[in-house]
Amino acid sequence: MRDHGAGWQAQGMIPTRTVHVGYAVTMALLVVLTIGAGSDAGWGAWGAIAAMSALYLLLGRRALEASAAASAAGAGSVAPLPSAVVFLALVIPAATWGVASLSSFAIVQCVLCPLVWLLLDRVRDAVIGTLVLTGSIAVGFVLGFGDLPGALPTMAVSQGLSLGGSIALGLWITRIADLSHERLHLLEGLRAAQAQVEELGREAGAARERERLSADIHDTVAQDLTGLVMLAQRGRRELRGGETDAMEETLAQLEDGARDALTQTRAIVAATAPVEL
Repeated sequence: MRDHGAGWQAQGMIPTRTVHVGYAVTMALLVVLTIGAGSDAGWGAWGAIAAMSALYLLLGRRALEASAAASAAGAGSVAPLPSAVVFLALVIPAATWGVASLSSFAIVQCVLCPLVWLLLDRVRDAVIGTLVLTGSIAVGFVLGFGDLPGALPTMAVSQGLSLGGSIALGLWITRIADLSHERLHLLEGLRAAQAQVEELGREAGAARERERLSADIHDTVAQDLTGLVMLAQRGRRELRGGETDAMEETLAQLEDGARDALTQTRAIVAATAPVEL
């Protein structure tokens, strides 16, 4: 997997509005689970929910939108924004606190794992962030159970699945984003090539039209003008010789030739004029 391809954000794989809704639904579900747990949850779970909600409203939402804009504007994967790093550095301990208070709080990984991949555009950073998240949640399990032997089976199964699934899904979606990015570039190149071919075709058509127009002018107007010059020269000779009748005939031919040349010139101009759509 390349570490410099277009990330989830650049390709719009998950719209930010969908993430906002998913985060809100997760917080609501945690509230339901905490209420259902009753006194077993304690104030720790409520505090974690409040902290995570406040962090997302104050930092996470803006960090997500800023990361989306930076990823879309960048040529490839970009370094994580400070706001994204700060949000993750605060929300992960809050989630760990919640898991330590209530084990079912671990479902928060369903929204935090995708958030890690959305906020950290580079694959390497996202994998490290996923390791930190799942490791912190594992610590929360240990703190909640109170002893490592008792927490180890649950922690190993839950966090092993979360870690493996998150990384596999993240790499898969990132690969899809890379392919989409490559296909977009190929499509843009194809469109540019088509535009160039069309431009070359227009230039070739214009060149052929100029050649045709030159040939028409040579075959018609130029020959007519040559005939007019010859008639004018003959008329001058007749004028010098005092041949009045012959000169009248020559002038009549000269007038007819000029009219014919004018008619043919107008016909050529009309034939080459652009057609109105």
